[in-house]
Amino acid sequence: MDLKRNFKTGRAQEARKKLFLPSRFNLVSSIVKAYGLDNAFLRLLDRVDERAFHNLAKSAKIKEKPGLTLPLFSLATEAEYLLTAAIMEKLDNPYLDNARDPEELVLSAPLYRRNPALPPEVLAPRHFAELLAEELEK
Repeated sequence: MDLKRNFKTGRAQEARKKLFLPSRFNLVSSIVKAYGLDNAFLRLLDRVDERAFHNLAKSAKIKEKPGLTLPLFSLATEAEYLLTAAIMEKLDNPYLDNARDPEELVLSAPLYRRNPALPPEVLAPRHFAELLAEELEK
């Protein structure tokens, strides 16, 4: 019986160690709600080009990463759901998991194209504009 109890205890401890990370959908949906994004944001994504990315990165001195409270589950309206799904489809990259505002959503794609190997430890505390500026200087 001790062996069985040891297995159960070990599994329970492993389960407690795992951090709960919000889904990408939940994160993008929270940004959509917090900043009141609408379909105009999608049109902006279609119009933004490399020159705009350079301007955004150059204008960013040292920006602080904005705080964003993430709920456990996203309760989105139909319009918010469709907008979130469209944003995720257009900006399909792993850096979205660390975005905290609309500007970071926009900058996630060019930053990922320039350096797809940035670890989450670098992405989480620093604003994407600052990171993109550093990549452009290289």
